Amino acid sequence: MNIIELSNDFCIAYFSVFRKAANALGLTQAQALCVCSIPFEGLSQSGLSKKLSIDLSTLSRNLDRLIVKNIVKKKLSGIDKRSYRINLTTTGYEMQKKINSAISIQLKECFQSISIEESNQFEEILNKLNWQLELSNQ
Repeated sequence: MNIIELSNDFCIAYFSVFRKAANALGLTQAQALCVCSIPFEGLSQSGLSKKLSIDLSTLSRNLDRLIVKNIVKKKLSGIDKRSYRINLTTTGYEMQKKINSAISIQLKECFQSISIEESNQFEEILNKLNWQLELSNQ
């Protein structure tokens, strides 16, 4: 297999784990991605749209559903009255922790088959790749 096929297979397997964690909490994969992409300090709606690489209308629909579930809150930005600031509620932070915990458990099981050194190398390489992908997507 080449790097593209391996990357695709890894993404599919990872999203399968992610989807199971989301479904266990009554969320869709898209909603869970929103929840897990909102940092502690929150971010603008357009920033979240850009981070997730989805258009604002799609994001708005997901956010509206998360607002109804009391997972996120959306308020007018204090800086620009045309934009919104997105933050997690207390329930949202708990959901984020539960999703991350479920994924962490699955990854720990996977990482038992590789050495600590390989695990550290994988983390370092993943960091570098993420950094480069973020730079190229700006």
